[in-house]
Amino acid sequence: MRIKGAIFDMDGTLIDSLSYWEIAWKRFGKAYLGVEDYVPEPTLDAKGRTMRLTDCAVMIKKHFDLAVTDEEIINFFADNLWDFYRTTASLKPGAKETLEALKKAGVRMCIASATDGENVRKVARLFDIDRYMLAIVSCCDPDVEKGKDQPDVYEKALRVLGTAAEETAVFEDSPVAIETAKKMGLFTVGCYDKYNYGHDRLEALSDVYLPAGCAMDQAIRQL
Repeated sequence: MRIKGAIFDMDGTLIDSLSYWEIAWKRFGKAYLGVEDYVPEPTLDAKGRTMRLTDCAVMIKKHFDLAVTDEEIINFFADNLWDFYRTTASLKPGAKETLEALKKAGVRMCIASATDGENVRKVARLFDIDRYMLAIVSCCDPDVEKGKDQPDVYEKALRVLGTAAEETAVFEDSPVAIETAKKMGLFTVGCYDKYNYGHDRLEALSDVYLPAGCAMDQAIRQL
């Protein structure tokens, strides 16, 4: 195996959880716009999915010019998120097998997520994947505080792992995140998720691409 380190996104990559946004948008539309079964414009939806939840909520508030506090809209989108993970979300096909194989190969692993670090830790414990990780880093960490359109969260992940970019793989479902990792010289594994955008771009940017119906562990022999 060529790689010595692996950085995993959580939502949409390790965990099948991006359907949360369909639920959240419908709740938002009903509560704030008076619209049943609200579906946002794709550009707004796609942009929000790679941002920290706090930044996303504030962006939404500004976009719709809502006369509410930042805290109210942040809490609205965070509400019931844990129940969603507990009752609806699941591990992606091949995720556990991939982690097991990399662990046996001595690959150092961590999660790098746009979700708040404490919530990521709770979810990782819930799905019993925390034991594979040296650490969990988040775009919300005080020494990061930037989304995945910037390299900061991956730079922190590399420091945690102690591996060089060229010997580290990044597993992501977002073309924005994959593009950032690619520019840093990381080996990129693009993971299809039906709830995300830009599948063609994700495939084009990835060193290894896992299309619809392809389990994550199919990438192992190419690492």
